[in-house]
Amino acid sequence: MQKWSQRPLGELFDRIAETMPRDRPGTLEPQAYADILAYVLSANRLPAGASELPPVSDTLRDILVAPVPLESR
Repeated sequence: MQKWSQRPLGELFDRIAETMPRDRPGTLEPQAYADILAYVLSANRLPAGASELPPVSDTLRDILVAPVPLESR
């Protein structure tokens, strides 16, 4: 997640959509990509937001990936 620190979630959403699944990138529904993004954030111990991630890249551009302080992990 260090690579994505201070970058918009929309960029990560787009990267996931452009590269997954490996054998057929871009073939999943937008909600599936939002779910994958939510899983990646959760697996990296980033705090959940107040609402579900929207499956829209442009909306996700308003949300920055922020590192979690070590004492919060």
